[in-house]
Amino acid sequence: MRIKTGKRMKLCRHGLGQDKRAIADILNASLRTYEAMEKGNVEITISNLVILEDRFAIIGCFIIAGLETRYVAIL
Repeated sequence: MRIKTGKRMKLCRHGLGQDKRAIADILNASLRTYEAMEKGNVEITISNLVILEDRFAIIGCFIIAGLETRYVAIL
């Protein structure tokens, strides 16, 4: 599962036009740690998922499970 999570992180990063160093800095992680996340050797933390959601509007469910969600307003 970590490898798939890492691939989705890389996909999002490419979609944002960011390099690894920029995302590592935003997550307050070393470049080596971020690279390990993308390779699936290190799991992304919940706090880092929240940072990605807040900063880039990336949905954490997509990173973790590959699920794309749609928000529906309930009246």
